[in-house]
Amino acid sequence: MRVLLFFNELSCAVESDESRVDACMADFFELVRTARKKRRDTALVTPSPLKEMELGAGYHVRQWINKPENRDRWRLLQSARNMSPVSSALPESASGEVEYSHQGRSAEALGGAHLTDSLAVSLATDSSWRTPWVVVDRTQAVEEADGSLDLEKGTVEVRHAATPAELRHHDEWLVSSGLSGMTTGRQLWDARADFFPNLRFLERTRNDLEQLEGHRLRAVRDRLLELERVTAEWRPDLAHQPEWWSHVTPESSSRKSRCEFRDADGVTRTFDMHARFTPGAGRVHFRLAPEERALVVAYIGSKL
Repeated sequence: MRVLLFFNELSCAVESDESRVDACMADFFELVRTARKKRRDTALVTPSPLKEMELGAGYHVRQWINKPENRDRWRLLQSARNMSPVSSALPESASGEVEYSHQGRSAEALGGAHLTDSLAVSLATDSSWRTPWVVVDRTQAVEEADGSLDLEKGTVEVRHAATPAELRHHDEWLVSSGLSGMTTGRQLWDARADFFPNLRFLERTRNDLEQLEGHRLRAVRDRLLELERVTAEWRPDLAHQPEWWSHVTPESSSRKSRCEFRDADGVTRTFDMHARFTPGAGRVHFRLAPEERALVVAYIGSKL
C-alpha cells in the first residue's frame, strides 16, 4: 500500500513573487525527499499533471524546471510515481456525495487526503500552511431511515505538511502506513524495501517470513518496524549501536556458533544480535552494518 501525498492546489497560484515561490519549492522538495527516504513507495498526487501546474501567479512548474538549480530536484519529484488527477488515487467507493472546502474554496486535494487517510502537502506560500493539521469543511449526503438523502455538514482535520518540520509530526504514521494491511509473510517480504528501507534481509529470511501467520506474523511485523525506526535514528559516528526500544542483546559466547549464516556476499558471518517476539521464544537475528547505517537480518523464527 503506497503512501500518498496529495498536493494542495490552494497553496498555488497565489500572489507571491517568483523568489518566494522558489523558496517554497525548495522546502517542498526537501519534504518529498524526506518522505521518500522513509517510504520508497511514496507517490505524489496532483489535481493536474505536475509539469503543467501554476505555482504562483503566471509562474508555472515548467519555468521552475528550467532553472539549473532545480533540474536535479525535478528528477526526484518525477520519480515520486506522480499521479493525476486526484480522482485516480481515490478508491472506487469514493463518490461525489462528499465535498470538501477550505475557507470557502473547493479543496480537492485536501479532500482526497482525508478520504484516503493520507497526507496533504502544500507550498508554504502563506503561514497558515505551516501546520501539521488543516481543518476543512465537509458536506456529505447521508441516507435517512426512510431512504431520503440529507446533507450533513461538519469539519474534519487533514494530516498535512509544507516542510520537513511538519512532516516530523507524522513520522510514525509515515513509516507504518499500510503495514497493518500486510496479512501474510509473503506480502511482508514483497514490501520489505518500502516499509523497512534501513533493514537488509538475507534471501533465506524469505522462507522464515512466509511460514509466519496470525499472532506471530503481527508480532514480527511490529518488531521489524521497531528495528526500522531505531536504525533510521542511529548515528554510527556517535554510537556503536542504535538506542533499542526493547530487549536486544548479543548471543552468549557458547551459542554464537548457532548464529552463523552466509551473508549476501557469500561470506559466513555471525548474526548474534537478536530481538525477541512472542508468542513463544521468538527471535530476530541480525548484525549491525554501520558502514550502511543498516541492520542485516539473517533469521526470523524460534530460538536457535
